[in-house]
Amino acid sequence: MGFTGNLKTLSFGDILQLISTGKKNGVLQILRSNFAKKIYFRGGNIIAAASLPSTIEERLGQVLARKGLLSAEDLDKALKKHKSSGKRLGQVLIENGMLDRSVVIEALRAQVEEVVYSVFSWSEAEFRFLDDEMPEQGQILVDLNTMNVMMEGARRFDEYAEVAHDLPSGETVLRMCPSPHLDQPSIVLTADDVEILAAVNGERNLLEILASAPNGEYSASKSLHKLVQSKLVEACPEAAERGKRRGEEEQVYDLIYRLYSHALQALRKSLVEYLGMLGERLFAAVPEGWDSETAGLLGVLTGGSDGAEEAFRKETSRIPETVRLHRVLALAGSLLSDKVRVMTDRLGPNATGHTINGIHKDLTFLLAQKRQLADRYDVGREFRQALRGA
Repeated sequence: MGFTGNLKTLSFGDILQLISTGKKNGVLQILRSNFAKKIYFRGGNIIAAASLPSTIEERLGQVLARKGLLSAEDLDKALKKHKSSGKRLGQVLIENGMLDRSVVIEALRAQVEEVVYSVFSWSEAEFRFLDDEMPEQGQILVDLNTMNVMMEGARRFDEYAEVAHDLPSGETVLRMCPSPHLDQPSIVLTADDVEILAAVNGERNLLEILASAPNGEYSASKSLHKLVQSKLVEACPEAAERGKRRGEEEQVYDLIYRLYSHALQALRKSLVEYLGMLGERLFAAVPEGWDSETAGLLGVLTGGSDGAEEAFRKETSRIPETVRLHRVLALAGSLLSDKVRVMTDRLGPNATGHTINGIHKDLTFLLAQKRQLADRYDVGREFRQALRGA
């Protein structure tokens, strides 16, 4: 019988013990953010594991090449055959005489262990165990005693906890220090340390660096700890600023959508109440000179469905980033002012004014709540101008 849960309420060690003592067959799937692990069991023992988005094939090849067991040329050939044939990399290496089966199994064993060990540092993640689901046919399997792996994983976690205490958060983007200030005359870097240092590029965050490390997250975290403590690696302030700016931009487009969508739908409602189907046709009419971009924006701003805001963001994402905000405000303003003029022409200034007063009243709290954002990006001023039909 399968089961599901979260590591907050049932620890990874307890899950392994449950599977081992129950001699279960199946796969344990564990998901945290964009990262996932799959661990396969037969008779309670671990027989395979995978870490996503990195594949076990890529990491296996990297480890074998790194240990000098496989040349870069042979690895390239084997990976091409793996992709073209659909066969597992280990199987390709054995069948083509590039490596002995025992060498491949030993490397796979180490890789599977690293995948399992890495989960011990996860304090929160969704998991589910599926009974009797086995690895793909043809995959080379190992046979690891789950209780032994669990004891080693717990030991490593104790070490990892000390290391993690001095590391930045997982979402922190890291870069090499441009002008390192060393507190010691020399630093000895291992091959693992150098490999991790090369992965630090000012774009990847800590979790991404750990997940892509061919020698496993445990070893990579110790290397990162050394590099950070030695002041060779630091948090990237530009990335933090970019992240902050992206977050603020998302809020701006959310504010634009909420303001203009509400106003346009209020105008539409009034036109329909006064004029019936004629009002609907007047509202939906595309004036001469409007391009497809403007017409498309009208559709998503008045869609009213659950996916309308997502459609708005998708529509606006087509606009080049350098002019996006200016263009979106211009398009949305053009839409709103046109519909205000249509209503004024058909219903007169009194009925239009009554509807616009209602829009202002509905949106007063939102604009007050987002006043700094609205003022900084001129969203409030542009919106009020468009409501005047200007």
